[in-house]
Amino acid sequence: MLKMIGTKYSFIDVEESVVQLMDGFVYVCDNEKVAQLKCPCGCGDIIYLPMIEGDRPQWKVNGNSISPSINRQVGCRSHFTITNGIVNQG
Repeated sequence: MLKMIGTKYSFIDVEESVVQLMDGFVYVCDNEKVAQLKCPCGCGDIIYLPMIEGDRPQWKVNGNSISPSINRQVGCRSHFTITNGIVNQG
């Protein structure tokens, strides 16, 4: 179960990938076409979401939302969305 359901995430634009991520933030790097965040389940894993046009899978950041949903196939196997900055069960 996700510990952070209903928690607000803030989106931050960065110039390059971030090494030490803080809980509750999505780091969006347009230069590297990737978004990064710590998994909201509390496992501590870093999630990298590629945003390269034509790649599969490909995520899009629109304001404070990410689409499509994030469905982890390894580790904690969390499935969630972030819509308007809020974490929801996928």
